[in-house]
Amino acid sequence: MYPEDYSISCVRLIRQWIAEDFVKESKKKTLEEVAREYMIELIHRSLIQVSEVNFDGNVRRCQLHDLFREIVLQKMEDLSFCHVLSREESSFEGLSQRLSMDGVSYNVLEGFEDKHIHSILLFNLDELPKSFMITFFTDFKLLKVMDFEDAPLYHIPEDMGSLFNLWLEDDPLKALQNLPNLLQLTFSRQAYDGEQLHFKTGGFLKLKELGLHHLNGLYSLMIDEGALPLLEMLSIGPTPQLKEVPSGIHHLRNLKQLNLADMPNEFEDSLDHGPDNWIVEHVPVVCIGHKVRIGYYGYDRHILGSKHLERSRKQTINQHDDHKDNDSHDINSVEKG
Repeated sequence: MYPEDYSISCVRLIRQWIAEDFVKESKKKTLEEVAREYMIELIHRSLIQVSEVNFDGNVRRCQLHDLFREIVLQKMEDLSFCHVLSREESSFEGLSQRLSMDGVSYNVLEGFEDKHIHSILLFNLDELPKSFMITFFTDFKLLKVMDFEDAPLYHIPEDMGSLFNLWLEDDPLKALQNLPNLLQLTFSRQAYDGEQLHFKTGGFLKLKELGLHHLNGLYSLMIDEGALPLLEMLSIGPTPQLKEVPSGIHHLRNLKQLNLADMPNEFEDSLDHGPDNWIVEHVPVVCIGHKVRIGYYGYDRHILGSKHLERSRKQTINQHDDHKDNDSHDINSVEKG
């Protein structure tokens, strides 16, 4: 599904596996932990290669060996698992519900109408045509997984109507809330610069994971009763202006884990044995983290109500910058299937 010699972030890969329901649930482990075990097993079997590691020795990025990639591509074609549309192709006809686009031309994107697709990945594109984006958000009713991490979303023209609103207006959720099979959504790296997010009743009926990271202008997060009814994991932070705990979290009765990272002191104090603790008392795990060094694992974390401090990955704090780090929260849109 990835271009030749493409090195993928392990965090991104794990999220895609979870999005596709490739990861089996475990009572004692999170889906991410189970998926990482899958990945390590593939590495031990030499089916994927380690291309980069973290300072602590954990795998950061991986890729397929060239020879094995050819086998995988043939197998995907035989099973109609995924079609890789490359720059040499001008159209796609087939039964596959997954599509990977690698450097395809503007004309191919402009005429794209395969609405049965439920997973799509984009690589090496110079521009996303207006017609493609409008069709994508309005007609792809079976869509479950969208990976736009390598797509030039900053080229979206200003006359794109509701899609353009996703970045600049007060209600960025209109274009996404009615996608019937969407399971994961992440706003990150200033993908939205507004002050308020409002999840309304009846929206995101199948969403299981929601991430809100590095939204520096966000002051208010509202969640109506009846919104996000199946949400299992909510991750927030850093969001430096969000100083009040959203009371709507109390409506998320299926929430299993709430992750908070570098939140304002007022926010944390009101939760940790404070007046807003009732909002999250139904959540089995509330994890509060503070970044102590660069890196995905560079957090000190503790569980709400516990004095125990868990240093991420049980590593001692290293004060030297890890200049190679690529923070894993740089997701433009969504995944999950």
